Amino acid sequence: MATLLVVEDDADNSVLICSVLRRAGHQTLTAPDGPGALTAARSWAPDLIVLDVSLAGPLTGLDVCRAVRGDPKLAGVPVIMLSGWAFDSDIEAGQSAGADAYLSKPFSPSALTGLVEEHLARRPAPAQPEAEAVPVRRVAPKPQG
Repeated sequence: MATLLVVEDDADNSVLICSVLRRAGHQTLTAPDGPGALTAARSWAPDLIVLDVSLAGPLTGLDVCRAVRGDPKLAGVPVIMLSGWAFDSDIEAGQSAGADAYLSKPFSPSALTGLVEEHLARRPAPAQPEAEAVPVRRVAPKPQG
């Protein structure tokens, strides 16, 4: 189970997206705006971010994506952008901001979960901590006799 951050300013869309992702077996966190998205991402280190392009407030989804890519702790987190706009220029803007994928609304649940699974599978496996060296003590067998 992966932890996904859903950033969507429309409450109904947020509920729908989270429902689809939870049914696919993932845990979801939500943020309704850009500043909340960056705070949540930095606090929770999600495995993937689903990000609406047109967020209300001081930061758009493109701004959030650029900030994620500029943060060394978050730069490797896949970002899937969602938007009602699907012109080539909109998709190119998402790619230029650092998005890994761009999905136009309305979307099918299978399209969203397919992209999520594809991008989660591409992530490198988490580094395993090195095993602590334990000194080996040799014990000689007791002499018989």
